[in-house]
Amino acid sequence: MLVTTIDEFSRYQRAVNVASWINVAGMLIGIFYFIWQMKRSNDRLRAATGEWYVQRPGDEKHWRHGGLTYYNPDDPALVVEKLVGYGYTLNMAHPGIWARALLLAGAPLFVVWALLNI
Repeated sequence: MLVTTIDEFSRYQRAVNVASWINVAGMLIGIFYFIWQMKRSNDRLRAATGEWYVQRPGDEKHWRHGGLTYYNPDDPALVVEKLVGYGYTLNMAHPGIWARALLLAGAPLFVVWALLNI
């Protein structure tokens, strides 16, 4: 935006656009690469251990909201495998979850605040 509003910087507009698109492409490639790596790791784990999830009798009481959230203060894991379906969920009783949730929520809020105060 600064490149297009100040006449002296207009000559850099093409370079800024190219750099921006290269940055976006790099981020997308990185995202897909890490998703692919996580899938490979998960496939290797499933091949080594199988796909059986044995629910312990004590686990049932820790799943809330129809199995959407997991709250177990005695479980040290931050991320646990979902009760049903594919994927993982967060242990909402973990001591570090709130700091991470604030960080995840705060980053977009900070960007919006910064854009509004330019």
